[in-house]
Amino acid sequence: MITWKIGRYGWPSAYDSRGNKLITPSVSAVVSSKDDPELENWIKEVGEEKAALISKMSMDRGTSMHKFLENYYIALSRKGNPIKSLLYTQKKTILDLEKEDIKDVSIKTGRTLFYQLKETFENQEEIYKVLGTEKKIIGYDLGFRGMYDINYIQKRNNRLFNILGDYKSAGNPIDKGSTKERKYKLQLAGYWYAYELDSPHRLSGAKIWVSIKNYGTQEISVTDRNEYEDLFAEFKELALHFHKINNQDINMFKTYKVAA
Repeated sequence: MITWKIGRYGWPSAYDSRGNKLITPSVSAVVSSKDDPELENWIKEVGEEKAALISKMSMDRGTSMHKFLENYYIALSRKGNPIKSLLYTQKKTILDLEKEDIKDVSIKTGRTLFYQLKETFENQEEIYKVLGTEKKIIGYDLGFRGMYDINYIQKRNNRLFNILGDYKSAGNPIDKGSTKERKYKLQLAGYWYAYELDSPHRLSGAKIWVSIKNYGTQEISVTDRNEYEDLFAEFKELALHFHKINNQDINMFKTYKVAA
């Protein structure tokens, strides 16, 4: 039997019957195991050193944007006041990012990307009520874990929809039908599955919101359950493959308990 325990910083980890800690991939790690010829070609084209530098800058601006959004929606869910929430995230986020040694240029870009998404959400009246932010979830029987950015209620024509969301930053729009778009949708499928595995509530859909530098925003969504099930079938195969190459039998995850 596998035992799931909450460890440092609140992250869950799996242990076998002998107490050995198992390799527990994140949703992103599972999806990253998918072949990506587009990414490989880009690295060859620009060179590994330049690719690493670009990736680091992208990661830093993404971290900055995420932190602005996280602090804003945490404050909004607690206080319900957009102006006070905005003042809170402006102060709190700068302090948080300085501790992480994020450079000023990345903080500035991240702030701009934050405002782009915030404006999109408000113009589209996307978020009716915030249910939770930055919540860790577990795919117990497939041995993976993750953390989505936001869970919210969307209101359309007096109907309420339960949406799970994630934020991304990018330098360019994501091409429809590309490997990158497919990987984003696979990530949503992993989150969707783990969410419903541990919740009495069903999702109406899952969305990745991309804030693109000098461009605007882009929505990548899975709102049809049939599409979700198709994506999850591929995500499951990737999870099985991940455990196989790490010499872990996926069947042992089928019987599990959660430590108190």
